[in-house]
Amino acid sequence: MLEINSEKIKKELSKQKIGNIIAIGICVIIAVVLAGFTYLAYTKEEPEVSEMKDIMSNRLNVNKYAQILNTDEPYIFAEDDEGKYYILVSETNGDTYLCIAYMKEKKYKELEWNTPENPTLVKGITKAIPSDLKQLLIDEDEFFDKDNFETYLGRIYIDATQNPNDITAFLVWFVVIAIFLITFGMNFRTQNKITKRTFQNLSEVELDEACAEMEKEETSKWEKQKFYVGEKYIVFFKSGLDIIKYTDMIWVYEMVHSYNGVPTARSLIVWTEDKVKHPLLNFKYSRKKAEGEFEQLFSYVASKKSNVLVGFDKETRQKALEEYGVK
Repeated sequence: MLEINSEKIKKELSKQKIGNIIAIGICVIIAVVLAGFTYLAYTKEEPEVSEMKDIMSNRLNVNKYAQILNTDEPYIFAEDDEGKYYILVSETNGDTYLCIAYMKEKKYKELEWNTPENPTLVKGITKAIPSDLKQLLIDEDEFFDKDNFETYLGRIYIDATQNPNDITAFLVWFVVIAIFLITFGMNFRTQNKITKRTFQNLSEVELDEACAEMEKEETSKWEKQKFYVGEKYIVFFKSGLDIIKYTDMIWVYEMVHSYNGVPTARSLIVWTEDKVKHPLLNFKYSRKKAEGEFEQLFSYVASKKSNVLVGFDKETRQKALEEYGVK
C-alpha cells in the first residue's frame, strides 16, 4: 500500500478511523448491556400479584401489579386513538367487584363470553383514574354519578397493556442501537473503500504530487470541508481519501438539493474513467458568496479537461450512457 506523506491527511484519516471504532465499540457495549437487561427482564419470576378487590379502596394504590378475575360480560365505554379499550369488568364471587380495565382488542376478545363458570384473569399495572375518564363513564352510564363513583370503582384502574416483565422498551432500544451500529459500520466500510480505491488509481509519484499540490498557496482550499482544488488534482478527505486526477474525469455536473421543493444546496459531481461517481463539496443556496464560489469552482474543474462532458441535461446524460455506460 502507498504511503501518505501529508501529515494533515494522515491525521484526519486517523481521526476518522478512531472515531468510527469508538462509535462502533460504544454501540456494541450498549447492545450487550441492553441484551443482558432484556434477558433478565424476560426470565425473571413474575412478582407477587395483588387482588384488585383488595386494593381498590379510596387510597391511591398506583404502580401495583394486580389482577381481577372477570366473570361477567365486559362493557366497553371508551376507545382511544390507538384502538385500545376502556372496559368495565367485574368479578362475582358472592359479592360483585367492579373495575375499569384498559386493554387491547385481542385481550378483550378473551373476555367477551365470560361467565362465573368460564372466567378470564386480567392482569396489569394499577394507575390513577384521570378525571376525564371518570366523567366519560358517568356520562356514558347513568348508574354512576360523582357521589357513588369511588364507592364502586375506587380511584384506580388496571392497565392490562403493561406487565412488569415487559421487554418491549428494551427491544426498541436494541433495534435503535443496531441501526446505529450498522450505520457506523457502513460508514467505516465506505471510508476504507474510498481510500483503497484512491491508492489503486494513483502511483506513488502521483500521490506525493497530489499531497504536495494541496499545500501550495495557489491551491483553492476549503479547510473545514477538507477539500482542495489544485492544478492537476482534486483532493477531498472528509470521508476517506478521495483524489481525482483531472485527466481521469469523464463527466462533471451540478446536483441541486431541495427540501419541500425549495433549493437548499448545490453539489459538484464528478464521474471518472473507472465509472465511479464522486459527490464533492456542498454549497448552501442561502449564501450569495457561496453561490459565486460554486460557479467559479464548477467552471474551473470543467475547464481542466477539454473533452469532459459538462451538465445534466437530457442530451448530456444520453452521451454519458452511450460513451461511458454511466448515468
